[in-house]
Amino acid sequence: GAAPVRALGLGRAAAVVVPAGAVSGPATIAVAGVTSAPFDVAVGVVPAPVVTNLLPAAASVGSLVRIEGTDLLVPGDRLDVTFGGLRAAVFGVVAGAITVIVPTGAGSGDVVVDVGGRTSTGVPFAVLARGAPTIAAVTPDDVAAGDAVDLEGTDLVDLSAWRPGRPPPFPLFGDLHVTIGGKDAWFVVPTATGLRARVPFGAVTGDVVVTVGGIESAPAPVT
Repeated sequence: GAAPVRALGLGRAAAVVVPAGAVSGPATIAVAGVTSAPFDVAVGVVPAPVVTNLLPAAASVGSLVRIEGTDLLVPGDRLDVTFGGLRAAVFGVVAGAITVIVPTGAGSGDVVVDVGGRTSTGVPFAVLARGAPTIAAVTPDDVAAGDAVDLEGTDLVDLSAWRPGRPPPFPLFGDLHVTIGGKDAWFVVPTATGLRARVPFGAVTGDVVVTVGGIESAPAPVT
């Protein structure tokens, strides 16, 4: 029921933003002048985002928080996440979840997701004082060179230099340094629960140590 719009062809799928003025009814896709058989499309009210879980529910400024829920992202609609009214930078998006950075200046309060002006109910979140990086678990703790290892804990990264609506800073993860078995880890990515790293070649049985802003964690054993 609306004027044709361009779509992104992906081989076995196509992505398209529903145009303004569209109504429920038959739709078609045309490729190089060849039109598909009609298929039914229901155009209704887009539901407001719903937050079902925060992981973790308390963290320091610069830490990552995974927000799980439904309708957290709609193509073409602006996404805003606020902590106590302060807008946060989005770090990653996957199906059913978005990962954001606790913004500088945030205090304990509600996390609210706004998608195109539709807002979720606020979910309480506690902003903690930043402490020394702490490794609570290394999984698995028996690894070989090149394996991925997950480091769970608190304050294992400080991404407070990231700002919403701006390009990421450089270096991306600030002053983050990880050693595994006496060698520098060559691939480290922050996660909502800590860090994921690749075991460097030449590493030996010993300890994992994370350094953030010049402050070292207590060593955690690894084989």
